[in-house]
Amino acid sequence: MNFSLSVRWFNAALPLVATAVATVLAVSANVAIAQTSPSCPFTVAEVKQGLGIDVSAATPGKEMAFTGGKLVSCRYTNSDVTKPALWLNQTVMDDPKNPYNATSFKMMAGKLTPVPGDADGAAWQDNQGDLTNATLHYLRNGAIIELRVTVSPRDKAYADIRAKLPKLRRLPL
Repeated sequence: MNFSLSVRWFNAALPLVATAVATVLAVSANVAIAQTSPSCPFTVAEVKQGLGIDVSAATPGKEMAFTGGKLVSCRYTNSDVTKPALWLNQTVMDDPKNPYNATSFKMMAGKLTPVPGDADGAAWQDNQGDLTNATLHYLRNGAIIELRVTVSPRDKAYADIRAKLPKLRRLPL
């Protein structure tokens, strides 16, 4: 009878234990991918420290390949959607000397305002109407980088974010 009871308990508990183990493994894998993925090259701690925004997760977007390159993205977010988040978009060209790189900035919405003295020719994307956020673009090592923090010019943190964003570690290395 004791053996029978143990077998029934084991059979009843097995699905719960398997689900718990699978959940832990999936969460661990997502955290590891988010921290080490080429799409998410910054750690959550690096974004928190560098920009002073409260993010708790890095979620890679889908990689989109196109003739001559690929687009990779990452969202550094918090469970509270009202808090600022960092959106990172990287357009990586197969040929770093592709002429598209130099002209891509001219096609963006709003007005591009150069960051004075920036080694990578970084520019702010301003005056996008309702879509205006603290958004920095630059070209480095054949990649077009967009760093967008979801704060509007009306937000108290806007000026602080704009002061910190150009100081964040530059990509790609």
